[in-house]
Amino acid sequence: MEAERREEGSWARRAEPLLRRACDGQLWPACARLAALKLSPWVENPDFDEAWALWEDACHHREPFSCFELGQRSLIPLPVRAQRCVAGDQLACLSAQRSQRQPGGSLAQARDELMSACQGELWVACANVAWMMWRGDGGPKSPEQGFELMKRSCEGGLAAACDRLKAMSAERARP
Repeated sequence: MEAERREEGSWARRAEPLLRRACDGQLWPACARLAALKLSPWVENPDFDEAWALWEDACHHREPFSCFELGQRSLIPLPVRAQRCVAGDQLACLSAQRSQRQPGGSLAQARDELMSACQGELWVACANVAWMMWRGDGGPKSPEQGFELMKRSCEGGLAAACDRLKAMSAERARP
């Protein structure tokens, strides 16, 4: 087991400079993988700040895995993410909403944070807030607005939004 861990750590040490070079060359999927590596159990000192910065940069360049990771991980405390969201940081809004959706969180606040991220054309955020509007989670039920936001997410290239849009269209067609 220990030998296996050393071997995996060795792999991480060899992969890091290669991923860094590719990321420096603006190969955004490499930046996403480098961020994940920075938080992996194979590195001696996980670097949350660098991972966040790498994902943020890659997400701004439409690398979907990075946008997803930012939305799913709690790399910085919720109060800090909420402050950054209020200050206009759309990625912080996307990240903060995930925590708000957990037990004890506020769906209304999650919906607001997602809408802020959506205004920056982060399609994964638009799809999430669209679904919340469609269902009435965290605020008034607004199926038409939810449908339109889902449509924009699909048109923006988010395949999952296109799949959800088909289901929403089928539901709308039912008598």
